Amino acid sequence: GEPGSGKSVLALKLLAEFAQCGLICLYITLDESPGAVVDRLVAFGIIPGALVVKVLDRARLHQELEEVAAAREGVLAIYQCSADEENLTAIIESVGGACDKMSRSGAVAIDGVSSLDFASGEFGDDGDQRLARRMAVRQLTDEIEAKRLMGLLLSEEDGLDGLGGLPYLVDTVCRLSRDGAARWIELTKARGQR
Repeated sequence: GEPGSGKSVLALKLLAEFAQCGLICLYITLDESPGAVVDRLVAFGIIPGALVVKVLDRARLHQELEEVAAAREGVLAIYQCSADEENLTAIIESVGGACDKMSRSGAVAIDGVSSLDFASGEFGDDGDQRLARRMAVRQLTDEIEAKRLMGLLLSEEDGLDGLGGLPYLVDTVCRLSRDGAARWIELTKARGQR
């Protein structure tokens, strides 16, 4: 969806609800500071009573993910990630490992997918670069699925083409938009879940 259509707010609301139900939840922001994400949680009244919001420290990321997984109360973890694919894959592996260790389910939202830097190496033309990006996004979605995590990938609508057809790589696509004060959500694709 377009900027301001409610993608981040919807993802945060879903993760807050999932965390309240006992899932290990991580919101990864590529474009905003964790403080801005927390401000959004407060501004939109998304923080339910027993939910703990924890901003993860880069230096202690893996240890803090295990602490989040071990917590009895609902925890929504927020992490600002660099836009590099290898770092993101390592984070997804850590979340999946923490879920496995604690025998809990997990969900991860990646906000700003169109900002990811998948281009590693030189590409001859736009077609080669689009193919490389599509393969990298496919690898990312496969990693999320392999770790048995619920994945939410948020992207600006104009960023979808640059990602090599993201809608074709995921099971469900929702488009959010607004017209003046009215906002709407459109389910444009839904395929069977495993």
